[in-house]
Amino acid sequence: MFFVIIINFFTSRVILEVLGVDDYGIYNVVGGIVVLFTFLNTTMSSSTSRFITFELGRKDLTEVNKVFNTALTIHIIIALIILLIAELLGYGS
Repeated sequence: MFFVIIINFFTSRVILEVLGVDDYGIYNVVGGIVVLFTFLNTTMSSSTSRFITFELGRKDLTEVNKVFNTALTIHIIIALIILLIAELLGYGS
């Protein structure tokens, strides 16, 4: 862990020097958005897997189908909401 901290201090200093203050801020914002979407993707995938596995354990294939269809619908709705927000924010810039 100490080794990783030292590397992070060194790389952040080099990145700041190369990018400058403004671009370094944009770099951090983009990195934060990527981390947010990664977290959202991981939580959605694990929760979907949990519910499908639970229904598979009960051996009820109609409920597995319902859970899958519901999860797919929720994933599509979230993707469309994110796309709409991204388009609206991108259009304003």
